[in-house]
Amino acid sequence: MATQGVWECTNEEYHADHKWIGSTMLKSFLSPGPLTYHAWYVAHTQTPPPPTFDMIFGTAVHLLVLEEAGVFSERVAVIPGGYSRKPARKVEKSMVDAFIETHPDHIILSQAEHDKVVAMAASVAQNPFAAALLRQPYKTEHTIRWVDPATGLGCKCRFDLLIPKPLLVGDLKTAEDPLLGPFMTQAARLQYHISAAHYSSGAACVYDGDGRVPWHFIAVGKHEPYETHVHHYTPADMEWAEGLYSRTMAQLKACYDFNDWHPNGYGKSNSGRIPGWAKNAS
Repeated sequence: MATQGVWECTNEEYHADHKWIGSTMLKSFLSPGPLTYHAWYVAHTQTPPPPTFDMIFGTAVHLLVLEEAGVFSERVAVIPGGYSRKPARKVEKSMVDAFIETHPDHIILSQAEHDKVVAMAASVAQNPFAAALLRQPYKTEHTIRWVDPATGLGCKCRFDLLIPKPLLVGDLKTAEDPLLGPFMTQAARLQYHISAAHYSSGAACVYDGDGRVPWHFIAVGKHEPYETHVHHYTPADMEWAEGLYSRTMAQLKACYDFNDWHPNGYGKSNSGRIPGWAKNAS
């Protein structure tokens, strides 16, 4: 295993390397579960699902907000003629398909989608807290690898936004609703807390962070008026996330050590409770 530290790699190289554990891998260990993790990242008998369009659209927003000027236009291709990515008419579909084939390494957007990305990026720039973060010298798409002190497992992460001094991590997220309550619901559903604990651990290991590394979500709405808000976890919630992260890493370590990828409770009858919503419905 290579020495921990900065890893100069492309996005494709990062996701193709399963020897080092990333936060997406760790979240898949929790759900769908250990057997799926083993199939995707150890035995390679199955392939993880490809990125959804929402993920690809989020990447386009990242490029315009966080990368240097010009990168967005180099990486994004806009379908001419005002057509959508999936037009109904056969002639238009043929033209769009041909355009996509001639831009194999690009993010393909319709004009409307492109305009939405531009509006969302402008919204981020207008939020005073987000703008203040982005005015500081920062690294984006910055990849590190480290050895988890508790388990000895090799880990990796690729930061959206890393401010080295003072050490701070930012994560740009597109959101159905960027207001605090709805966004935290989205964050819980998509297990952002695991990512926060994982990235914070890596930043502390590689950059000698003193304890917990400050973490901020820059949440920009995907619908008009494309509001942007900045959020962070409370210290108590971050402590809870770090505990869950530590337990999950220990369980993953045990799976590797004993080559047993069955989830907890396998091989016995497990007692369960009827969900509260089902009882209330009756």
